[in-house]
Amino acid sequence: MPDYKQLFTGKYLASPDLGPREVSVKIVRITSELVKDEEKKTERHRWIAFFEGKDKGMLLNRSNAILIAAIAKSDKTEDWIGHSITIGVRKVKMGGDLVDGLRVVGSPELSAPLTVSIRLPRKKPIDWVLEPRPAPAGGRQPGQEG
Repeated sequence: MPDYKQLFTGKYLASPDLGPREVSVKIVRITSELVKDEEKKTERHRWIAFFEGKDKGMLLNRSNAILIAAIAKSDKTEDWIGHSITIGVRKVKMGGDLVDGLRVVGSPELSAPLTVSIRLPRKKPIDWVLEPRPAPAGGRQPGQEG
């Protein structure tokens, strides 16, 4: 039987959508959308990554954006298109609590582990290790011929 949280996922990819699985996906577009925060009753523009063959996009927080930029070797979001990332569920800090959150954990494009320093305002830097992962089903990686 599924976890009850899987019954209440919304428009965007969330940790209950993945559960214990990791998924490798190819980025097809990055857009900005006005997103409602149901708890705070506010709206703000958020960046969303959309993936080949997937209905739901992933809201990008600063940490995941830094990790994608490291994989794509570019801070420019338009350069992220066509790159593959692997997403998993990890314990992340949110408002002082540890919660299940989506995190970029690696990429099929990596041939060896890559340590990335995540530096956020008013927080200690965190070193995050991105690992090589299997390619998304049916897709070639950037730079592959054929």
